[in-house]
This record gives sequence, C-alpha cells and structure tokens, in this order.
Amino acid sequence: MKAVRSEQGFYLVEQLVVIVVLGMMVIPFFLMFSAGAQSNAQERMYSVAVGLAREKMEEVKNRGFCNASGEFEPEVERFAAFTRAVDVDLVSDDLKLVTVVVSWPFKNETREYRLVSYLARR
Repeated sequence: MKAVRSEQGFYLVEQLVVIVVLGMMVIPFFLMFSAGAQSNAQERMYSVAVGLAREKMEEVKNRGFCNASGEFEPEVERFAAFTRAVDVDLVSDDLKLVTVVVSWPFKNETREYRLVSYLARR
C-alpha cells in the first residue's frame, strides 16, 4: 500500500510540471500576438494619416494658385487624435511649394506623415 501512495503523489507532481512547462511555452505566443496587434494599430494610424494628407493636398490644389494658403487644424473632424498643418511657400512668381503635415500620438511619441507638392500658376 505504501507504493500506491507514493505513486499518487508522483502523479500530482507530474501534473504540476506539465502545467508549468505549458505555461512557459504559451508566454512567447502571447507576446508575439501582442506585438502583431501593436504593429497593426500603427499601420492603421499611418494609413489614416496618408489619407488625411492627400485629402488636404487636393483641397489646397483645388483652391488654385492665388487662394492657396497655410492653415492648421488642431483636431481633424472624425479623427480627433490627428492634427493637420498646411504650409505654403512662394518659390517663384509662378510656383508655390505646398507641404501638408499630419501628426498623431503613438506610444508616448508623436508620429507624422509629410506630403509635399508644387502648385503652379495657370
């Protein structure tokens, strides 16, 4: 009977070891999925920023050469986390340099996307 009791205790120790080993094997998978989720979030924010910059660049170009001017939006409509700035510099009498900068916070730092184009007098 003593042999049976020691085997029952051994079975419990085996189960605990298996649980610990499986737990150690699962942790890297959770870290990998977490890193993937953060990367996806960053790419989504970047895609939104590109779209917002292109939208604003088209607005500025559609105004025409004479009405193109700089502006700043501290909060973009429907995208509160983003800011958008337009800078228009006169290069020559018939040419302006238009820069659109979209900024957003990500992981305690500010990221930005910059779109640059020229606007000519017609």
